Amino acid sequence: MNALLSRQKEIRNDRDSLWEKIILALTISGKKGALCTDTMSPSITVWSVLSILASDQWTNIPVQWRSLLVAYGKSISALRRCERLISCIEKQDIDGFLRDAENPGYEEWDPLTYPAWLLLEIENNITIRKRQVEVAVRMIKPDDGKNSVLQLNMGEDVYKYIFPMFDDQSMSPWRNWLARPTVNREVGSSSLPGDVSF
Repeated sequence: MNALLSRQKEIRNDRDSLWEKIILALTISGKKGALCTDTMSPSITVWSVLSILASDQWTNIPVQWRSLLVAYGKSISALRRCERLISCIEKQDIDGFLRDAENPGYEEWDPLTYPAWLLLEIENNITIRKRQVEVAVRMIKPDDGKNSVLQLNMGEDVYKYIFPMFDDQSMSPWRNWLARPTVNREVGSSSLPGDVSF
């Protein structure tokens, strides 16, 4: 527990340092608190900055900015993951702790390539799992370049996370295609996601 608390403090310091860099870069003179006083300036909030991760103009943003925004987003995601692990220890939720601890994050995906997925992690307080990435990537880029059928098991968070990953309009070259989920009758009648075909 002490190691997690120490790590939490480190991550929080990193997050705060990155936020200071963002604020300084967004001020006109480069000095904190020196926003232009003779014109109206928009307020700078964490969410206004993070919303840039979902921008359809992401690739037009300078590389240095993209790297800074992703580093900031990753620090928030890491802090939330650390807080989830601490909460699991406090609640003595061993299964929850192991499930979150075994997922190192960013397996088979890069937040610089899929920044909206990083925002999805932050907004939903999750760490995207490798299986979710595999399914989303197969939906975005089908193996044969045509139709694909995927069978998923219950508990893979198809509707909550995989569909939003697929539906990321700024990243999907297949955005005009139709994704049609089909749920088994037995499962659908109980209102739980089940085997899904696309």
